[in-house]
Amino acid sequence: MSKTIADGNFPADLAGKTLSSPQLGNTQDIALRAWLATKGLATNINGGGQVTIDSSSGNSVSLQNFEAGKIAGGWVPEPYESEFIIQGKGTLAVDEASLWPNGQFPTTVLVVTQNLLENHPDIVRDLLKGLVQSVNWINANESTAPAAVNAALAASTGGKLLKSAVLALAWTHLSFALDPLQLTCRPTPTTPRSWDSTRRPPSRGSSISCRSTQSSLRQVIRRSAPDRSADERRVRAAPRSTDRRGR
Repeated sequence: MSKTIADGNFPADLAGKTLSSPQLGNTQDIALRAWLATKGLATNINGGGQVTIDSSSGNSVSLQNFEAGKIAGGWVPEPYESEFIIQGKGTLAVDEASLWPNGQFPTTVLVVTQNLLENHPDIVRDLLKGLVQSVNWINANESTAPAAVNAALAASTGGKLLKSAVLALAWTHLSFALDPLQLTCRPTPTTPRSWDSTRRPPSRGSSISCRSTQSSLRQVIRRSAPDRSADERRVRAAPRSTDRRGR
């Protein structure tokens, strides 16, 4: 968020301003609209309302727009949050962690279709094995993991390496674990119905897929880490990364 707005009559001064989100209907977009609604600031999916939300430019362009003063801020995932703060000279005005139980919420969760799970369980198991190994490696190599992930991201996307200050700040906001905080993935009474794009509860197939994937994950962990204690293996579903602080 712009320091000028954050240090002023916040959040009332957001009226008439433009904020960014990664994509219409994604987790950050819904979280932003829901939070604004609790502050009495209306939005709509066509970009109107008391606060305009740019959900079509994408994170990279939104960062450029923020640096140029074209938008007041954004509700974005890491590492863009840290880039808004360091490169854009912004400030963290809303810590989303304060809105969730125990200050944690998932930003990346593994899901598969019921069709893939039922017809290709071997593929799902191999995918889970790779994720379990990755999560375990990151947590066992805390000093070298950030640089390794940075290099891998740059190589896979063809982009530049993140600046060391951005990477360091972003990493403090993240954790990697095998518990996806399943309850936080469900619609809650505090989420305004107007931001629920489906306007209906999760399908039965989604619940079955979750339980089945949970069972597959437990099997993978038992086989890949037989020396682990029962408590360490007591997980509820697929691997995820969580945001420790928020956007």
